Amino acid sequence: MSISVEPLRKILELEHKKGYTDSAVIGGLDRLLRNWAGRAIESITNSQQLTSFHKLHLTNPNYASLTKQQRKQWVSNVLDFLVGAEAGERDETQPLPVVSQMPSKPRVRTITPEGSIDSPITVIRGISLSLATKFNKLGVNTVRDLLYFF
Repeated sequence: MSISVEPLRKILELEHKKGYTDSAVIGGLDRLLRNWAGRAIESITNSQQLTSFHKLHLTNPNYASLTKQQRKQWVSNVLDFLVGAEAGERDETQPLPVVSQMPSKPRVRTITPEGSIDSPITVIRGISLSLATKFNKLGVNTVRDLLYFF
């Protein structure tokens, strides 16, 4: 393949880290994959790779409708294909890429029923420690403070 697979590989690894929530890219993976696959299919010259490519349904992935377990399997299959595509382009003197071991369970922070209005704002999904530090400078430390601040 003459098209770079590295950006897609990084996006799929991010999707794994985010727990297969279809939030690695704005607009979702389906839209990104349709655009990427259209360019990629033209650059595949190996018939075996082309067959594997079609089996993955990259041109019309319908990722958003899959269950979490199906998404996990699909991402794994695509990553395997990408590693194979990268290896097919290399000559025998170059080493194969090292694929890092992905954690088994991604960490997602959400407000739980046990949480209270007096919980720190970091229990809210999307509020990182760096953002919480900025809110702290404004006097917002708890969920209650955040509600009143709004």
